[in-house]
Amino acid sequence: MIRTLPLYVLLFFVVGLHAQVANQPDDIQLCDDNDDSFQIFDLTITESQILGAQSPTDFFVTYYEVEADANAGINAIAIPTSYINVSNPQSIFARLESVINGNFDTTNFALIVLPQPAAVQPTPLIACDTDDDGIFFEFDLVSKDAEIADGDPNVSISYHTNLADAETNQNPLASPYTNTTPFSEILYVRVEDIITGCFAIVELELIVWVDCPAIDTDPVDIFVNEGDDNGLAIFDLTANEALMLGSQDPSLFEFAYHETMADSDAGTNPIANPTAYQNIANPQTIYVRMTNTDNGSYVLTNFQIETDGTLSLDTFSAESFVLYPNPARQEIHIQSNAEFSEIELKVFDMHGRQLISEKSKQTIDVSQFPSGMYWIQILTDGNKLVKPFVKN
Repeated sequence: MIRTLPLYVLLFFVVGLHAQVANQPDDIQLCDDNDDSFQIFDLTITESQILGAQSPTDFFVTYYEVEADANAGINAIAIPTSYINVSNPQSIFARLESVINGNFDTTNFALIVLPQPAAVQPTPLIACDTDDDGIFFEFDLVSKDAEIADGDPNVSISYHTNLADAETNQNPLASPYTNTTPFSEILYVRVEDIITGCFAIVELELIVWVDCPAIDTDPVDIFVNEGDDNGLAIFDLTANEALMLGSQDPSLFEFAYHETMADSDAGTNPIANPTAYQNIANPQTIYVRMTNTDNGSYVLTNFQIETDGTLSLDTFSAESFVLYPNPARQEIHIQSNAEFSEIELKVFDMHGRQLISEKSKQTIDVSQFPSGMYWIQILTDGNKLVKPFVKN
């Protein structure tokens, strides 16, 4: 005899076979493309994770902004394939519902818009023509990395000839790079966050100039003797400008002074008051940027500033050396009562400009010096001593 199972038992088996479980999907992360914290999300890419091993023919998934709506099955997001977030981050609630009996389960995930790296628009990379063609130059692109990254260690930087390559990270340029269009060229710089993969793109202009500034005479070191032996003094860094300009028109050029080579090369952080600068080391190197104000081309050089400081050996004292005659007309002699391996002499005027630097000499010709006060700096065996003399 065949027995028929009760209807409620059959329903139990049907429902049991189709018990729904809404699995927790991964959050969706997209990179910001215009720095506004909003993006267009395809919510349906989470569907396979929410279903897991369950058949998509037995269930359907809908998405909601509010958990209560997901539980009630109302106000579903109308177009889940192109949804714009309303906050960042934002929670989205998903409802997995059986097509057979309407039973459901809910889960949630987050929408996250990741920021672009903070790339800095670089100043142009300017080069002076070296072979008189005025067209092409071999540029050191990586010299711009620090300026563009602005100190962020978590970015990688690559240079590209077109925007499409920069966006897809294709065909990065090797450095040094020779421009392929005469006089000026635009490169596209991809700045990518090595953690998130998000990127920003900035432009770098390469410029080749023919009419470039030139250092007529290298600047000399500047020495100031304040006599207080504390290693600090006030310097007029501009004292070398006439020397560097030579016969060039000073109205066409401007000078900037920097404490580091990197700042000088980038044209950043110039010394605010170069006519009254207090040194931060003794001796200290000052880096000079001489710029053609007409076209922006520039040349770099440097010199040292130095003041009186504490001697390191007791045997090296003022009594170890005698200057004679003092005052002097033709020559001044330096006599020592101690033995030293080598003596270097430097003569400075009252403005701190170095006039002479001689090694292994103990007589200096001062016949061409204008009358006035001068300083002789004596350096030997790692020590230094400064003594004044007068030229009649």
